[in-house]
Amino acid sequence: MAIAVKQKDTTLIADSYTLSGIIFSAIGNFSASENKMKQALQLYSKTKDTINILTTKANLYRLKRYKNRKLVQDTVISNIIIKLKNLHSHKYFKIKKEYLQYLFEDEKFPELVKNANEWLQDFTNFKFNDNEEEYKKDYINNVKPACLALMAYGLIETQKFQDGNKILNQSQIKNYLYRKSNVDQLAQDKEISAFCFYKTKYFLSQQTKSDSLKYYLNNYNKYNNLFYTNFQDKFRTTTTNFVENQNKIKLLSIENQKNKDIAEKSKVISIITLFCVFILIILILILYRTFVFRKRTNIILENKNKELLSIDKERNRFFSVVTHELRTPIYSIKGLTHLLLEESKSDDNKVKGYLKSLNSLGELLYSLTNNLLLYAKFNLGESNVRRNEITLRQFINKTIQSIAFENEIIIEIDQDVWDYVIVDKIKLSQILINLVSNAIKFSNKEPINLTIKNIFQDENICQLKFSVKDSGKGISIEKQKAIFEPFNKNEDNTLDVAGTGLGLYIVKNILKLYDSKIQIHSEIGKGSEFSFELILEKYLKPEEEKEFPLDGLKILVVDDNKLNLMITKKIVESANAICQTTNNGFDAINLTKNNQFDLILMDVHMPNIDGLEATRQIRKFNKNIPIIALTAVDFETNHQTILESGMNDIVSKPFTNNYLYERISYYCE
Repeated sequence: MAIAVKQKDTTLIADSYTLSGIIFSAIGNFSASENKMKQALQLYSKTKDTINILTTKANLYRLKRYKNRKLVQDTVISNIIIKLKNLHSHKYFKIKKEYLQYLFEDEKFPELVKNANEWLQDFTNFKFNDNEEEYKKDYINNVKPACLALMAYGLIETQKFQDGNKILNQSQIKNYLYRKSNVDQLAQDKEISAFCFYKTKYFLSQQTKSDSLKYYLNNYNKYNNLFYTNFQDKFRTTTTNFVENQNKIKLLSIENQKNKDIAEKSKVISIITLFCVFILIILILILYRTFVFRKRTNIILENKNKELLSIDKERNRFFSVVTHELRTPIYSIKGLTHLLLEESKSDDNKVKGYLKSLNSLGELLYSLTNNLLLYAKFNLGESNVRRNEITLRQFINKTIQSIAFENEIIIEIDQDVWDYVIVDKIKLSQILINLVSNAIKFSNKEPINLTIKNIFQDENICQLKFSVKDSGKGISIEKQKAIFEPFNKNEDNTLDVAGTGLGLYIVKNILKLYDSKIQIHSEIGKGSEFSFELILEKYLKPEEEKEFPLDGLKILVVDDNKLNLMITKKIVESANAICQTTNNGFDAINLTKNNQFDLILMDVHMPNIDGLEATRQIRKFNKNIPIIALTAVDFETNHQTILESGMNDIVSKPFTNNYLYERISYYCE
């Protein structure tokens, strides 16, 4: 520090403060560490050293977690990680690995798996500079295996046992766990114990390989006991040193009056004693957290594994069957309505009004279906967020038009709100449809206000506030908490309210996926206002939507539902394609053998030979023909299974015609 001050080197001074902060953190003096880090941040800001600014902010975030985890938000560290990635800095991988550990500690396992995948993809594509070989070696040998292990733990916690076990079997993880150089033995025992615990959990899920189960269970107990034994040894050593140092302090204090040199030695021993106290406190905290973890683990292993296996099997079957059965008739309703609107030559506005109302009812039925499916998924802890690029204003108008009947919906969007953002469009439409539908029910044909305001934005991220306001009867404070519970309606004896009572429950749980909350402001007789905030990413303005003519393409459509078959054929032929149809997988195989098709649209659920098996048979003699799953099965649950059968892509029903044309054109170029 003295050399840095003498040379008046701002960056070197800031580095000295950072090092001091790290040392104070290691001995448990978090307040002093935070002060040093803040001083370093001020100096880095003067030099405009962006990378060091971001890493220092990440260190401050870690300190706040140590103090009180509930007071910190994941969005802070997420923004830091995104900016480090954009700066192409290798420090991005170190900070994001710490973020994966935070997600594991907070039991956010789906988000852990997603972020670990991103880490591995980014690391594969990252090019280190020639002077960064030591960092690269450390990442490959230590950081990457640790990230893989955390990803595997997250997969097993989300019931994806095979995927998690496949990762745990990789040699680089075992080499990392059983490394012999630069090892903190206490930390290594804890890591091996966690590895054996999740291997045990995997073999319990398979109900086979009793020898392997016994092996990993024994090793879990072995290393867990080693951890406790080593911890207790350190605890006793630290305690002994503490007592011995206290005695030395007393002796030195007596002699302090006689000799100033001895007094100086006493100060040194006092500092050592203080350090031992801090280490003792840290070890006690580690022991407590490990005890809680072990207790929870034993309960899970003893009481829950058989139950979880049974739920896992029934869950996948439930989503596949129910999704198909509910969405298939909705696709027929929406498809027929669209064809009637397209081909109707009548100028009778009344007839067209009926058709538009029918189309809106189809949208509401689709929304209700999604509510029921989301309710089931939330109960099973199996819903996640997808990334779709949307044009916000166009998306909002289209979503609101699908549900507005007699009420006027007034839409107000700030001018500086970005139009091109990335969001899960299905889940955002579910939020808006549920909130606006509720407002319509209680507003007695009065106008509804939907506003979108810009709260914050930088180069890549914006924070938007959405609010839906009505002038209905209002909700009392006593009932405001209850309305977010499933199957709960805000109703009284004078008003019969339709609906399932799932809308606000779905909204609340979708927003949890975005680390956001639904807010309510309501007064009896003055109406209600529901609002929420989302942090969204920006994407570049897309090209203008273009048409995708399919002139002359020969397409085979396979679907066991005759009505769906007719609708899909009509949609394909309206783009000037040549369409042939069949209602079963056996004929689809034979037709493909004896004809030259450019593409196949294949349903998944069919009697006898389903779409998956038909695709496997076709791939035996034709590996090049594009096959698109045109199906109503649940996308999230069945995505991997469908692609593994040999299909190229999935288009979920109901869909827009232009989207189907675009996917066909993409594979037939």
